[in-house]
Amino acid sequence: MKKIGTIWRETFRRYWRTMVIFAIINVVIWFVVLALVKFNAFGLHDLALKSIKANFVNDASSHKINHSGAFGGFVQLTWHNYLGGLATVAISLIPIPFWWVTAVMNPASIGYLLGLSPIPVTTFFAGIFPHSIVEMPMQWLEFSIAWETFRLIWQNIRTKQGWWHGVDWRRIITILIVVVLPMAIVAGAIESFITPALLNMAK
Repeated sequence: MKKIGTIWRETFRRYWRTMVIFAIINVVIWFVVLALVKFNAFGLHDLALKSIKANFVNDASSHKINHSGAFGGFVQLTWHNYLGGLATVAISLIPIPFWWVTAVMNPASIGYLLGLSPIPVTTFFAGIFPHSIVEMPMQWLEFSIAWETFRLIWQNIRTKQGWWHGVDWRRIITILIVVVLPMAIVAGAIESFITPALLNMAK
């Protein structure tokens, strides 16, 4: 247990600065997309109303997955969130910044959801904020690992070293298992068992 605690401390000590940067980027994207949808810029609001189901706004999780019961939803959401993190880190091994698509689309989807909601504040605090307390830092950590790995690979390319030279696979895999997986489980549990109750109370 002490070793696990050390891994957590070292992980956030190493990445906290980058995580803060991604947090700021997330907030900016939230507000930009929210404003674009609210003001129907480029017809986004009208397009959204035509293309998504009527209960999209009332279900803060509907943009991720269709739940099959509380426990089934928990398992699927946890796997969905965790697999997304693994994919982000894996894609960062390619010297083309494809992983930035995830870094932009995740907060953009939240801004989109808030823009469609008649009461964005209620939707945010009842349907998004509870599980995002854990899920957002988890994603910022994944993006931080991806950014560090991507930069190292480009450094290797410039210095003509091996493509993945210096990539600490053991540390990355350890973080993904010991830190990211528990965060995905907690976020999935909150979103599956707590968020629906909060949304019902907010109606």
